[in-house]
Amino acid sequence: MNPQNREWPRVAVIVLNWNGWKDTLECLESLRRLDYPAFKTILVDNGSTNDSAARIAEWRQGKMDEAELTIIRTEENLGFAGGNNVGIRHALDAGFDFVWLLNNDTIVDERSLIELVRLARADERIGAAGSLVLFHRAPDRINSAGICVGRFGRRARLLGLNRNKSEAEFLKRREVDAVSGCSMLLRSRALRDVGLLDERYFLYLEEVDLCTRLKQKEFRCWVVPESIIWHKQWGSIQPYPELADYYLSRSQVLYIRKFSSGLHALLDHALFFGKCLPLVLLRSLKIRDFACFKAFWLGMHHGFSGRFDYRWPLKARAETSSGEG
Repeated sequence: MNPQNREWPRVAVIVLNWNGWKDTLECLESLRRLDYPAFKTILVDNGSTNDSAARIAEWRQGKMDEAELTIIRTEENLGFAGGNNVGIRHALDAGFDFVWLLNNDTIVDERSLIELVRLARADERIGAAGSLVLFHRAPDRINSAGICVGRFGRRARLLGLNRNKSEAEFLKRREVDAVSGCSMLLRSRALRDVGLLDERYFLYLEEVDLCTRLKQKEFRCWVVPESIIWHKQWGSIQPYPELADYYLSRSQVLYIRKFSSGLHALLDHALFFGKCLPLVLLRSLKIRDFACFKAFWLGMHHGFSGRFDYRWPLKARAETSSGEG
């Protein structure tokens, strides 16, 4: 870190890779163009079963040194929460002021980080700041402009999904219930206060859970439309639709159990499963394959019984171009 940049908060950019070295390298290339003077990238290879770590290490030679890019390898796939927590702990131990969680299947605008930091510096109560996330395949369309959590059912909904990025309501900074873990700047002090990502989720809703805990401690979550990233989306899980149904179901049960109680919890569960279970069933009937329905039902069962140690079995492809989704 250059001493002349010490007036800027130090930011650790955490990129999680699982068998997705092609997308990861494109993400890292875009990070090299960032207009921010005080950041370091921490690449966590999350138990890849291909040659991702070697490919990334080879790419780093002559482009980024250890002071700019640290590569950490885990022995197994720890999920989105567990893998990112490895990087977060490393960043907190190193004394970084902020941690920026960034999906590996994203391309960042050169001003994406500086705009997040500027907002966070303006208000010490901002615990999380998120980018305006656009689809890589349709750059004028919004993937996420924050997340809204329903009062009943506790369903998390992406704000602005498929809307045009030029619509006036999405050009303003605003407070939201949660920001997408696809691009999420977190204040280190807030993480030390509320804790890290809950690793029981493994996949889905971990960022919503963290933002909910931040708000319980009176921190705020904002979206910064001047900070733009482009998201390829669904790369690693697209071949495994039953995996998505399993973890979505299990994670929703966990989230409701954590933040609802009594009759409200019963209503939340009834609303969620009353809406989602028939949709999964209809989809299964249409394609005459009930693997996704069984996965959804198993996820619900494991959520209620506390089987958060279970990992959905799958074989990683030898060649894939994305990370955790």
